[in-house]
Amino acid sequence: MNIRFYLAVIAIGILLTGGAVPGYCQEPTWEKTQGPSGGFVQSLAFLEDSLVFVGTGNIGIFRSTDRGTSWTHAGLTTIGITTLFIDSSNNVFAGSRHYGLYRSTDKGLTWSQVGLTFLTIHALASDSAHALYAATDRGVFRSIDGGTSWVGTTSSPSDTISLSIAVGPTNSIFCGTKEEGLFVSTNAGEEWDITSLPASTVWSIAIDTETRVLAGTSEGIFRSTDVGASWTKVNEGVMDSTARGFALQPNGNIFAVASPTHLLRSTDGGDTWITFEEPTNAPIRCVAVSPDSFLYAATYGDGVFRAPLELDSWNQVYFFQPGISSLLELPNGHLFAGTPNFGVFRSTDRGSSWHSSSTGMTDFYVYTLAASPSGMIFAGT
Repeated sequence: MNIRFYLAVIAIGILLTGGAVPGYCQEPTWEKTQGPSGGFVQSLAFLEDSLVFVGTGNIGIFRSTDRGTSWTHAGLTTIGITTLFIDSSNNVFAGSRHYGLYRSTDKGLTWSQVGLTFLTIHALASDSAHALYAATDRGVFRSIDGGTSWVGTTSSPSDTISLSIAVGPTNSIFCGTKEEGLFVSTNAGEEWDITSLPASTVWSIAIDTETRVLAGTSEGIFRSTDVGASWTKVNEGVMDSTARGFALQPNGNIFAVASPTHLLRSTDGGDTWITFEEPTNAPIRCVAVSPDSFLYAATYGDGVFRAPLELDSWNQVYFFQPGISSLLELPNGHLFAGTPNFGVFRSTDRGSSWHSSSTGMTDFYVYTLAASPSGMIFAGT
C-alpha cells in the first residue's frame, strides 16, 4: 500500500505540473504550463508588464514577476481576498472578506491593514484627483489620503451592500448594489442619484468612453450611451445570464464574464457578443487585460488561464501546489486524493490523469477519505 501511495503522489505531481489539457476558444489548443491544478481565484491586477497579482478566496495573495510562469505567496495567507486594485502611485490594495482593506507600498512584498475593518470590500476605484472609493457591504467609503483614512457616504447607497464601483473620464462615479439598483454621483460621492437601470443587482461596471457605461447585472448586460441617463439591454448573441465582470482592451474590444463559465467578447461597443467555449468547468470569476496585451481569466477552483488577445491559444498558469492530505484506492483501481483547501481529486486511470471531484462540498480542506463496502465515498473535512 505504501508503494501505491507514493506512486500515486508522483503521478499527481506529473499530471498537475505538465500534462496537456484540451480546451477551446475559437478552436484553440489549450496548453497546460507548470504547476498544479486548483486555486479559488477571485481577482487579478497588473503592476507592470510582467508583474501579476492574484487574490484567492481562501489563502491570500500570490505574485508573479514573469507573467504567470512562476508564483510566490505574497502574504495574507489566512484571508479571503475579494478584489485587487493598483492606484496611480503604484500602491497595491487588497480588499478582503470581513477583514477590511490592506495596502502594499513595495509591490506586494509586505502588507498593512488600512481601515474598513470587519467590512467586506467588493470593489475599488479612483478618480482623477486620486481619491479612492471602496464598495463594501455597508455602502461606499472614500479616502483622500491614499487609503490611510476613510469616510462613508451619508446618502444612498449608504448602508447598502455595494458590489461594484467605477469612475468615468468626467469623474462620474457609478456604484452597483445588491437589489437596490445602480447609483451615480457627480460630486465625488457627496450625493448620489438612482439611475433608471431596469435591474436591481449590479455585479460589475465598465466605462470605456466619456459617455458609454456597461452594467453587468443578474438580468444580463445593459449599456448607456448618455452617462447613465438611459439604458438598453445588449444581450444579442448571449443568454440572459449574470454578467459578473468586464475587461477593456485599448482598441475598444470588451470582454465579459457571464455566469457561470462563459467568456464573451464584443468588438462593436456591446451591440453584439461572441461566446467563447470555456477552458474549464470551473466558474470564471473575473477577466483582465494585462499591459502587454494578454487576457487573463481567473477561475474558482482551477487557477488562472492566460491567452494572447488574438485568442488563438491559452496557457493555464498555476501558482501553488495543492498538496495531498489523504489518498484512497478502490478495488477497481480508481484513486481519490484529498487536498488541503482544494477538495477531492479523482483518477480513473491509476493516476495518469486527475479531475476535481468536489461538487457539493462546502469545506474544501479534506483531512481523510474512506469508502464503504457498497462503494460510497466519505470525505472528512
